Amino acid sequence: MKQNEKTPRSDVHCVWVTVRGVTGHDPGELAPAYYVIDGDVLSLTDADGEPLEGDVERRTCRLRAVDDPDREARRLKRNLLSGGQAFFGRALEYERLVVV
Repeated sequence: MKQNEKTPRSDVHCVWVTVRGVTGHDPGELAPAYYVIDGDVLSLTDADGEPLEGDVERRTCRLRAVDDPDREARRLKRNLLSGGQAFFGRALEYERLVVV
């Protein structure tokens, strides 16, 4: 490890979030969601455990005893990726098709 590299925190968890589902010839898209838990608060972070920038309410949540941390991290990440809205407003990519 180089001298200026950070050592990743051992308590950083990672789950994968489906950004775009599999359709036809499109394999879809996944994104990692890194998070740490401090007491009963789950916070989204980068891979090194550093908090993400932005609105604290959109990147943290209070866990209840019945909550699954992985599921809550996925929910928060999807919310961040969608800008707080459902994925309905995202750009759609279509395969180029020539009809003769």
